Amino acid sequence: MYMKYAIKVNEVKKENGNVKGFATVVFGDSFKITNIAIVENKDKGQLFVSMPRYKSNERSEDGSAIYKDVCNPITAEFREELYSNILEEYESRHRESRRKEQKRM
Repeated sequence: MYMKYAIKVNEVKKENGNVKGFATVVFGDSFKITNIAIVENKDKGQLFVSMPRYKSNERSEDGSAIYKDVCNPITAEFREELYSNILEEYESRHRESRRKEQKRM
């Protein structure tokens, strides 16, 4: 099944944080998901996608807060497709902003 959607990415300009950007995905001009975080795993040096989530009243065994997703892809195939496309859009935006910065210098 083909699903039409558009992705918009905004970079976060903080140098020292692990959140590198946020994505918005609009499905078929009918449904929008905002606050999809693009996060860097500093240990592995890799980017990953984190769907919007909220802090629940539940606690883990060590007492830390438990966060729950607001929404998420149902199938592994669609999750892989969507997350890959979000990361590709981020990388494209990141390269574009770097080129603009270099032109200013």
